Amino acid sequence: MRITFSQLLIALILSGVSFAKSLAAQDVLKRTVSITVANSTLENTLKKLEKDASVKFVYSKNIVRTEQKISFVSTDLDLKDVLDKLLTPNGILYRVISDRIVLNANPEYLEAKKAEAERIAMAEAAMNVFAIKGKVTDETGPLPGVNIRLKGSQTTGTTTDANGNYSLSIPDGTGILEFSFVGYATQEIAVGGRSVINVSLQPNAKSLNEVVVIGYGTQKRSNVTGAVATLKNENLDERAISRVDQALVGQLAGVTVKQTTGVPGKAFSVQVRGSGSISAGNEPLYVIDGFPLTTNSSNVSSGSFSTGNPLDNINPNDIESIEVLKDAAG
Repeated sequence: MRITFSQLLIALILSGVSFAKSLAAQDVLKRTVSITVANSTLENTLKKLEKDASVKFVYSKNIVRTEQKISFVSTDLDLKDVLDKLLTPNGILYRVISDRIVLNANPEYLEAKKAEAERIAMAEAAMNVFAIKGKVTDETGPLPGVNIRLKGSQTTGTTTDANGNYSLSIPDGTGILEFSFVGYATQEIAVGGRSVINVSLQPNAKSLNEVVVIGYGTQKRSNVTGAVATLKNENLDERAISRVDQALVGQLAGVTVKQTTGVPGKAFSVQVRGSGSISAGNEPLYVIDGFPLTTNSSNVSSGSFSTGNPLDNINPNDIESIEVLKDAAG
């Protein structure tokens, strides 16, 4: 490959310009500077250097932070030495272009400062965590499953274990703990720097609303008054009967109970609001102590029943009350 005279000339010119710029930058950095500042911002210090060294600093305040306070003394030092001592410790890089010094943030310095800040924050958070423990009881003993929550927080909370014990960590030793449990009055207790807080909850009679079992769920009695018919134990004792379904005859509005055969001991037919199906059975669903039974059920957790009507083997004297859900209810 041949190099023409014009190509060689262009290369020499570019080299000369680059060399000249390098010499100019070295000349700027070799200027002698004497400066004394005490508890002044880096920004004001750079302005003072601009006057003393006849240079211009160029930087963006969004990138280069110059609000930090510094104290510095130099006598007859090169500008390069002064800049190294002022800028490098603060994570600032510099580059000389003509008589201007361009400043930029050092990425490695920023990463190091960020990591240090995170480490300090984690250490402070760990120091500020305050541990609380205690036991929740009532008049009979420990209460398991009690909800404990730091008032005003959506995330700080816990529950008591099987022995009524709990432990909880909060940001500091202040705040208010809320203790709540179904059927008991909610208590609010100020932490006040205590690490052990034992609580005794009192029953709340107002919250113990009577409920009624409907199918597989429960409802407040006030919500299903018109939908539920009830036969009390005293009504069962008024008549000499041998079967539970026999006791229902003529006792509940909307419930039809009739004997379909003359065979002794045979179950009665029970229909609620008449026939509800053309092709399927019309017998109701029986729920005994919370356990749903069909007409073919043969057992329940508290006893056994023979195949057929679930009421066949139940002694009427063992019944406290009979409730029939005869209309739609939520």
